[in-house]
Amino acid sequence: GLEDLARQELRAVGQPAERFREDGLRLLRAGRFLAALDLQPTRGLLDAMTAEGKSISGVSPERVLDEVAKILKGPNPAKAVRILAETMVFSKCLPGWENPVDGGLCADVIKSCLPSAPRGSVSPMALGLAVLLNPVNEPPSHSSQGALLARLERLKMSKDLRTTTMSIVRLRMDLMALVGQAVPSPAVERGEWVALARDPAFEAAATLSQAWEKADAPALAATVGSLRKLSSTAPLKPVELSSKDVINLGVLPGPALGGVLRRAKHAALGGAFKSREEALAWLAVEVG
Repeated sequence: GLEDLARQELRAVGQPAERFREDGLRLLRAGRFLAALDLQPTRGLLDAMTAEGKSISGVSPERVLDEVAKILKGPNPAKAVRILAETMVFSKCLPGWENPVDGGLCADVIKSCLPSAPRGSVSPMALGLAVLLNPVNEPPSHSSQGALLARLERLKMSKDLRTTTMSIVRLRMDLMALVGQAVPSPAVERGEWVALARDPAFEAAATLSQAWEKADAPALAATVGSLRKLSSTAPLKPVELSSKDVINLGVLPGPALGGVLRRAKHAALGGAFKSREEALAWLAVEVG
């Protein structure tokens, strides 16, 4: 083993095909070690990974997810993704990779997003999964979000991780819908922009969008800049209206009440009012 390390090579103990058949998770570990330690595969290792990819089908989703987490948190996740895509290992264990996927493009996006690109408070795991489990050749859409949720559920992850990953994809869709648009003047619409920019997953969504949308890079960068500027100038503690305030004006509990409260929240972020008195006056006009 020391001689292999001196040559910066990764070798299986004995026959690699046998080792992979003993424990299919070693397929993912091989990709992780090659990337994290910057090693080269010994002759026949990658061929054995390709030939024995079916061995990972019996590994539990929890063990697969744990190994993917180590890859995404490592120093060179893009190299691991490229190797595991080219050897077809991902197609045997990651939902969404059953059909041919452009693994090289996916690896390039991972390289742009991880490990050091801006992502706010979002974990590398959540951002990486937003890449690996979302269709690589489709723009974000409501249908792709539904497919992503199904894939996340198949991997048996925590609710928090699933929610954060979904938020990144949803915000990416919302962000791309704003590209090329001027900053709105009405307070409610401006507040919607501010709320988007203040979402904990916004920076991760912006990083992911910039990695995917190379053709729209200038327009996308301008929109991201506008959102950040709006967020920085909007009230840090906007005036809040309560359900009771709305009910007192005759709105019954239900969807209509929730809609009024959402608009009030966005109006406050957009600068429609700065005091409770002004807020109640705005509400009277809104409801009346």
